[in-house]
Amino acid sequence: MRKARALAALLLAVVLLAVAGGSWAVSDLVGPCHPIARDGILDLRDWDLASCGVMSLTGDWEFYWNKLLEPSQLTSARREMTGYTGVPASWNGYVVDGRKLSGDGYATYVLTILTKGNGAKLALRMPPASTAYRLYLNGRERAANGKVGTSARDMMPQYMPLVVSFDDDAPEIRLVVQVSNFVHRRGGLWEAPEIGTEPAVRVKTSRLMVFNLASIGSLITMGFYHACLYVLRRKEKSTVYFAHVCFLFGVRAFLVGEIVLTKIWPSFPWGVALKLEYLTSAGILPLALLFCKEMYPQETSMLVARGSEALCAVFFLTVIVVPTRLSSQLMIPYQVVSVALCGYIMHVLVVASLRRREGAIWLASSALFFILTLINDMLYFNEVLKTGSLSPFGLVVVCFAQAYVLSARFSGAMISVEQLSNQLTALNQHLSDLNRSHEQRVEDRTAALLESNRRLEMINREIERMEQSRNRLLTNIAHDLRTPVTLIQGYVEAILDGVIDEPGERAKYLGLIGTKASGLSTLIEDLFELTQLESRKATFNMRRVQIDEMVSDLYLKYETDIVTAGVNPALLRPRWEHPYSDKGPWVMADPERVDRVFANLIYNAVKFTPNGGRITVRYAPGPTEGAKGRLADVVIAIADTGPGIPAEDLPNVFDRFYKAPRSRTQAPGSGLGLSIAKEIVELHGGRIWVESEPDKGSTFYFTLPVAPPGDLFGE
Repeated sequence: MRKARALAALLLAVVLLAVAGGSWAVSDLVGPCHPIARDGILDLRDWDLASCGVMSLTGDWEFYWNKLLEPSQLTSARREMTGYTGVPASWNGYVVDGRKLSGDGYATYVLTILTKGNGAKLALRMPPASTAYRLYLNGRERAANGKVGTSARDMMPQYMPLVVSFDDDAPEIRLVVQVSNFVHRRGGLWEAPEIGTEPAVRVKTSRLMVFNLASIGSLITMGFYHACLYVLRRKEKSTVYFAHVCFLFGVRAFLVGEIVLTKIWPSFPWGVALKLEYLTSAGILPLALLFCKEMYPQETSMLVARGSEALCAVFFLTVIVVPTRLSSQLMIPYQVVSVALCGYIMHVLVVASLRRREGAIWLASSALFFILTLINDMLYFNEVLKTGSLSPFGLVVVCFAQAYVLSARFSGAMISVEQLSNQLTALNQHLSDLNRSHEQRVEDRTAALLESNRRLEMINREIERMEQSRNRLLTNIAHDLRTPVTLIQGYVEAILDGVIDEPGERAKYLGLIGTKASGLSTLIEDLFELTQLESRKATFNMRRVQIDEMVSDLYLKYETDIVTAGVNPALLRPRWEHPYSDKGPWVMADPERVDRVFANLIYNAVKFTPNGGRITVRYAPGPTEGAKGRLADVVIAIADTGPGIPAEDLPNVFDRFYKAPRSRTQAPGSGLGLSIAKEIVELHGGRIWVESEPDKGSTFYFTLPVAPPGDLFGE
């Protein structure tokens, strides 16, 4: 009883944590500041944006139906304003000239924001609009998703959250958003833009991305775990159904929220992404019902299970075949069916709980929470609630309950093994007593027992070998989880679906698949190295190295590559003052790791330096410390004459997968080289940074610590 109470308390804690996490991910702790726009004006002059965090631009916006207005046209067009409309909300149902609008059409939204105009650095977070928009800020176009048009032929849909930074240097900010939709059942700004200080907005965006990635990683990991359980024991079909539920939710997490898919692959077709979202959402509940059928076959109707499979198959085929707009309309009746399936699943679990089936009460409790989050998502995406998407957190609770049920099953199996082992021990003791009382039969029985023991030992060794093999398999599978195969899947699906049917185009895309596979191999190696460095598991062979010799050797190693690329190399040596020799001080470093830093920075400079440009390697003493002015470190710099890096991109150049969105967009690479260099330098006890101006080149600096005073002259 005590154990049951403890486990119930733990499940309750997980539920509360999931609810708290979901609310944090949705609201991101926006604080007590909730200004509302009135008649197209949002007055923020009395609000402290630094303390308020991120605020939603909710309220009444100016609404111009069937007009795509430029900022310069607003003064003359104001008398033609359709009216004011609430944001967030789709324009479906808005009455214009006595007629309710459908999802098709285009319009311009306008909001005037009154601020202090104190020059603070602000940022605007634009969520996806349905289904394309163009954003103007104080008369300048600052962001766009897809292509806005006045007809389905002219527009191009796209979903991607964006962040726009700007200076609060005027008392009035005019926000103009052109929106068009001809491909979805809903149109308009059904998610509100948000404003705040630039750090607050970027922190919120990062947190939301972390939550999305954590959900994706957890769900896919849990899916692989249950898939492996099914591979190891095929009689347990419930595990494979649960694995598919996790996989579908993991794929769906790529397509909602921060829409990770479009950040990884911005050109991914919007219609394909939307249909994938519908297909993954629709397949979850039928699979959950099949899971219940395997767990509790006596409580589950085979007719209902087969009917849900057939209905899901029909929906799948329909969504794939029909246009995107029609498939979005089909989600409403399918959601009604989904609510009915939720009710039936709860009925099955409640009946199983009343009959005291194994693990039923745990699954029923977690399923109730999960179903409530699913219903919340349905109401949220149909604009009934404003709570945000919570179903991934509901699935976390279900995973916890499923893990407990599996643990209980394994524990029961272990108890049975222990009982059998005790019975075997008692039997052996009884045999020993018989042997002692019957000397004539001792030799025969002893030989038989020895043979039995030998076979048992062989079986035990085989079991150990199988266990080791299983562990290695699980390790390899966990390692393969790092492979982002989304791009290759997209090309393959396009070929299989017949989207690409010309032989020439097919060969071209097959070549792209090969290129992407090769890139994935390099990416996996870089990710593995970066993970080893970040987890501090990488080994370093630190020793005293004379700085002049090491830098000269590294420069000579890459000088030929620089010249081959059509760039002029240069090495600038400093003049070392007493007490150092002409070769400079000794530093503590791992030359092979420093070589990796050099390679990443040199090839990065070569990549962005035009023919005839110059790459300069120089080094010099760093700052001194202590009363005696002891040299603390040596600064090494690699400068190029390339296009430079914009100031707003400088803080992010050492982040994973980061690529500057302007001048360096077309450059190849995984975006991990500078992250690896940063980790290596920091593990040496140094630091790395960059200084750059557009059109004036970039200079990357890093430091290496000088050897202790006792090793000043390398003696």
